[in-house]
Amino acid sequence: MVLAFHGGFGWMSGGYVGVSVFFTLSGFLITRLLLDEHEGTGRIGLSRFWNRRIRRLLPASLMCIVGVVLLWKAGAFAATIDLRADVLGAVGQVFNWVQLAGDTSYTEQVAGGLSPLDHFWSLAIEEQFYWLWPVVLIAILRTARPDRWIVAITAVSCAAAPLIAVVWGADAAYWATPARAGEILVGASLAVMVRRRPGFAGVHGDWLGAAGATVVVLCAVTWTADGGPAYSGWFPVFALASGAVILGALAGPVLSAGLAFSPLVGLGRISYGVYLFHWPIFLLVDERLDRTTGSFAIKVALTLVVAMASFQFVERPVQVARPDFGRDAVLAVGSMTAVAIAALVVPLTADDPFADPELAAGQLDDVVTDTSPLIPLTSVATDAPDARNRDRAPTAADTTAAAETAAAETTEPAPSIATETTPPPAASTTTTSEVVARDDGPPADVEALPPVPPRPVRVLIAGDSVAWTVANGLVAWADEHPEYLAFDQEIAISCGFIEPTETPILDGEYQEDCDDMVDRRLPAAIERVKPDVVMLMTTRADVEPRTWSSDEGQLDATDERFVDRQVADYVELTREIHEAGTPHVIWLTPPVVRSGPLPDAPMMDPTAMASLWSAFDETAEVSGDNTHTIDLARWYPAAGFDDRDARPDGIHFQLDPSTEIADRFMAGSILQIALGR
Repeated sequence: MVLAFHGGFGWMSGGYVGVSVFFTLSGFLITRLLLDEHEGTGRIGLSRFWNRRIRRLLPASLMCIVGVVLLWKAGAFAATIDLRADVLGAVGQVFNWVQLAGDTSYTEQVAGGLSPLDHFWSLAIEEQFYWLWPVVLIAILRTARPDRWIVAITAVSCAAAPLIAVVWGADAAYWATPARAGEILVGASLAVMVRRRPGFAGVHGDWLGAAGATVVVLCAVTWTADGGPAYSGWFPVFALASGAVILGALAGPVLSAGLAFSPLVGLGRISYGVYLFHWPIFLLVDERLDRTTGSFAIKVALTLVVAMASFQFVERPVQVARPDFGRDAVLAVGSMTAVAIAALVVPLTADDPFADPELAAGQLDDVVTDTSPLIPLTSVATDAPDARNRDRAPTAADTTAAAETAAAETTEPAPSIATETTPPPAASTTTTSEVVARDDGPPADVEALPPVPPRPVRVLIAGDSVAWTVANGLVAWADEHPEYLAFDQEIAISCGFIEPTETPILDGEYQEDCDDMVDRRLPAAIERVKPDVVMLMTTRADVEPRTWSSDEGQLDATDERFVDRQVADYVELTREIHEAGTPHVIWLTPPVVRSGPLPDAPMMDPTAMASLWSAFDETAEVSGDNTHTIDLARWYPAAGFDDRDARPDGIHFQLDPSTEIADRFMAGSILQIALGR
């Protein structure tokens, strides 16, 4: 289930529940082993237990972490910007808390910007359980009614999960150890039940196993990756189904016989390695191949080969070696410390503008505001510099001469590359890696810039994280050409411009930050910057399904009712920006997203994205001559970029290609609009 989920198959949108099944199974197995030891010896040997866990888990884990770092240093996992915190969290067995302390939610994580160590969050929870539970169990076994204590602790932990979801939010409900402990302890209580009442599984195993397996499969195919029960504290309830499957495996003849099928037993033997290595392997393949059934088969085959090699040459030899707690502890602590020190010393942060707060802040704070008007130019001076070979920028004298020439000309203005009324996009059946056709073909590069204006054109860019990475290239371009353009930005992750409605990906802090950006920060920035152009861009938020009313239900981005309300909100926002004194508003169309772990995301659907572009076009048409679209979505796929290098995660642009986009297309298009061409 986990492999299919991470493979991006929409029919396994809730495949992450496989981790929960494992939590419950692990709680059952570990507790049963500890109870067996206590009954046989009268004690639980902590050093022996912990030594077994260290020998079983640590060697392959460290091999995976070191391998990921070496591959990242060699240029793999290009979408990963900062690996240091991930390495330290994985080595320290606290990765889930590192995730919670960071700026990325789980739903944002599955949408892009992934780390090859992201899956260590679940291993961290398991390892924390291994350290704490034996100590707690020793104390419980000294009480008069240990069985009741275990069940009571389980009940409290299960009740804590929805409370954590309400108080601390969806990410805490998914990542926090106390929120997930209930699933593990359901397995622990099951171990006590089976031990004290050995006949229970035999009597009820058949029907319980079938019922539990049915519930597990139904949740795996119906739960969503970006919302729902998983983020509301329902996992402890789901764990009851996992427990039923365990009972069926113990005593149900049908289920136990099916799970005894030798290939499944073999898979179970290497399952730790399969989970450990599959995620970085999946990301490596996704960097090179589009997601298809064939590429999924390649990922699974590579995962199995690496997991079998790890089991044969690393895990198994360590397990069969004679245990020595003192020696093993020294080796374990020493190797973990060495990797942690290396992570602190070796540079593990990529030089990428997506994480650069200086670029994100724009440059207008350093520019003296000049409110003098721009000279509207109606033609291009014959000696205007080429957009990609500017040995000499035009001078103020060039600008004056060009303006005088333009005033004497009687010819019509040259048509703008950035058009006010681009025809609606044609219906498309292309894949996300192909050019999505528009009626009049892709726009050309902007070959030449106009003469230098009397002051830089002030541009304020507002939008989501994709707008951020496009803007970073424009800011870098403007650093080289400060006489032309100056930028500022207002960005909110996963933010759109449709008025707030019920949208799962924008629940909680993301909706609040988006509302703050659109309602407060953007108007304040317009007042401060006095921009000549406000450019707006959104990618994900405004193609996700939305619910305006419970009676109407959820609407998709291609639904006519969705589009009508979308355009109405865009037109109103455009009107407010114009009334605040901004001469030009540009709606920038984002390219189709190439890939992302979230199955069937609308931003990967050309039809849904074409509907978004059409809404931009209609907004420009309805709002009048000073509202425009720049069709990056149509230009970019035809411009010759290697999309895997330009957008390693399939969503966000790296600095160099973003700067090239600015140089070849965006900067010239903005200048044409701002200068009246």
